Amino acid sequence: MTSVHLPTSAERVISATAKAWKVVPMSQRALARQAPHGHVPLRVVRRVQAALAASYARHPALDHSW
Repeated sequence: MTSVHLPTSAERVISATAKAWKVVPMSQRALARQAPHGHVPLRVVRRVQAALAASYARHPALDHSW
């Protein structure tokens, strides 16, 4: 099922859930290609940073306090 060693009870729960939901288990290749939890692609980070910089350039924050 997965390359991670799971206790027998966990494997039974996962297989029963997969049967009930009629979910096809992921292949080993698909599991290996999965991004880690919380991973954000670099292009997305750069796009957000550029949008924030453009927003700040139009409306500088804290200009009232200087």
